[in-house]
Amino acid sequence: MKYDINIIGDKLSVFDGIQKFELEFSPAGTWTVANDNEFIAAANNCTWQVNFSETIRIKCFQKSSSNSPVCSVIPQKENHWRMLIHHPIFGYFQSGISKTEKNDEFFGCHDYTEAPLFTLLYDKDAKYGIFGGFQAPTEDDPVLIYQNDRLDCRFFQTAPQLAECELDELIINTGKEPVALLDYYGDTMPQIPEQLKNKIIKGWNSWDYFFQTVTFEDVERNVKAIKNTPGICDEVEYIIIDDGWQNGYGDWEISSRFHDELESTVKVIKNAGYKPGIWVAPFIADYYSKLSLRHPELLARNADGNYEFAAGGNGGIGTVDPTHPEAEKMLKKLFTYLKEIGFEYFKVDFVKYLMRQSIFHDSKRRMDMVTKGMKIIRESIGEDAFLTGCGMPLYSGYGIVNAQRIAGDISTFWSNILSSAREITATFFMHRKAWINDCDFLLIRNPQTTDEEKFNPFFVPAPYKAFQSRSGKTIENMNETLVWASIVLLCGGNIINSDDFSKLNEKGIEICRTVLKYAAADRAIPLDLFESGIPSRWIRQGKNGKTLYAFFNWEDTPAEIHAELAGNCFFNIWEKKNLQLADGIFHTEIPPRSAILLEMQEQNTNFPES
Repeated sequence: MKYDINIIGDKLSVFDGIQKFELEFSPAGTWTVANDNEFIAAANNCTWQVNFSETIRIKCFQKSSSNSPVCSVIPQKENHWRMLIHHPIFGYFQSGISKTEKNDEFFGCHDYTEAPLFTLLYDKDAKYGIFGGFQAPTEDDPVLIYQNDRLDCRFFQTAPQLAECELDELIINTGKEPVALLDYYGDTMPQIPEQLKNKIIKGWNSWDYFFQTVTFEDVERNVKAIKNTPGICDEVEYIIIDDGWQNGYGDWEISSRFHDELESTVKVIKNAGYKPGIWVAPFIADYYSKLSLRHPELLARNADGNYEFAAGGNGGIGTVDPTHPEAEKMLKKLFTYLKEIGFEYFKVDFVKYLMRQSIFHDSKRRMDMVTKGMKIIRESIGEDAFLTGCGMPLYSGYGIVNAQRIAGDISTFWSNILSSAREITATFFMHRKAWINDCDFLLIRNPQTTDEEKFNPFFVPAPYKAFQSRSGKTIENMNETLVWASIVLLCGGNIINSDDFSKLNEKGIEICRTVLKYAAADRAIPLDLFESGIPSRWIRQGKNGKTLYAFFNWEDTPAEIHAELAGNCFFNIWEKKNLQLADGIFHTEIPPRSAILLEMQEQNTNFPES
């Protein structure tokens, strides 16, 4: 892109060929022109370096951490912005499309206008966007805030430095296509190896049905059910034991529910022809664990120097310090053991607790400590093992994990489906770039897909509130189940069922067959990003599967669909019906809380017109 830049006082005025905007810097300095594309300014203990080439790249050099430099993007006042928000750790219900104007009401919106790492401002009427994002992986805690008609991009240095240091690079990009702006940023991230980009996990996990009550017998029963089900047995590759195999967090001793050993479970899984996987939360410890009670020196501390235990677990949850030599030995021993007895998939959870502490044995930055802990695990399990990061900052898994959870815990509640869909809206573009996206489990059970009377765990009833976890009633109809099944399919990432598979009826099994049949590593992209809080129209194209169109109705009233598709012959996946269109025009009414999934067929397919 060709930029026209002018120095106006302490600001840089920029014209990108579409619109004008200004760049303002604090602390401000006197600008000099280094060459045709580069501008430099020096201020109090701070040097700014701005490069205008294909995109705008801004570097800040700082001599101390006494202040937080800010680069502000000041767009034209005529624009009406909506803002793409993501939270650094999923499940905080602040992701999706946010409004920046009080009167701009649309379904699924909120007014949270602060984002870590990256954001995108977009005017849907002008079809113009401004992207701001810090170069990943980040060493600090940068944040972008839209306020007072400007986007403030704050650089942070979280550790005192004796000499000048370079803070995280900021990328500013503008253009008409929002997905292209996001993809450009995704391409700047450290990329996973090409041979791993098509490796997605298909499997079963114990968590969402059994929670911490899972037993050896539960796993054995589900392995047998999967093995004996045509269309499932040959598609599933991994059987994963989630939370519950251990006595508690921190000590990681094998529970009596697994007869005090895991080797028998591994044998059952392998004898059936599947690969064993396991969940571990190695960076947390119960207050009443032997680790916390006898070796508190292995725990990280808060800014006041005190040991801090968050709510949960057995007496509270402390944070294991992976930079302590003895804690490192403990982590290596645990993961080496699990790998040696046959586990090939590792789901590492609750990494976010490391970000809550401030004092560690040997680390100045929290992110250094997160990276240290995850590298210990990767070195212990080897490069051949599949590693999924869960409950961890989005910008901490680069080059270490195969897959990363991008949404909060799914559950058999419509409110959870809405929340996860909003989080996927903010992170869909990362798939097959820095990692494989993992949107959480495929859940199928509802009153029509299982004959079991009590098929859900008990949760204290809460009034329904959209986007609030486990609020309102549990899923009661097939349409809501098919919405989530469609999302899992479209994400292009891991597909892991977490029902009691042995108790699904034929309707439930057929949904699972369908998702596995149409699974592909290609991601879907939204066709109406920024039209509402959650896009309702998606398309999946790629080398790994046929083109799919998806249409969603997120609301509680029927909606009209009128769309022009790139073809006339389609197969309705959920209704299992052929569909012939005239001139590619698809027009129909879609019921509340439902999804339509269409597979494009060869154009010479002879279907009767609908």
